[in-house]
Amino acid sequence: MRQQQSIHASFEKQFNQDKHGYQIRLAASIDVVRLLMKQGLAFRGHDESKLSLNRGNFLEILSFYAQKCDEVRKFVLENAHQNDQMT
Repeated sequence: MRQQQSIHASFEKQFNQDKHGYQIRLAASIDVVRLLMKQGLAFRGHDESKLSLNRGNFLEILSFYAQKCDEVRKFVLENAHQNDQMT
């Protein structure tokens, strides 16, 4: 029974960490979307590849947001789980 509790506790801890990351990513994305909508700006650019100098408004603003906010930087763009990245 003790091993079952340990496994359950481990899964619960991992779930809570993932959930926190999802909430941070969602909040940051919503903040950027609100800004773009308020300003009436386009969301994406012509070339959103990693080598592009201008990847579009959404990704550029999200990247700027991540540079300025440590909490967001930990969970967005390149630091997101592979299956949660936006590009």
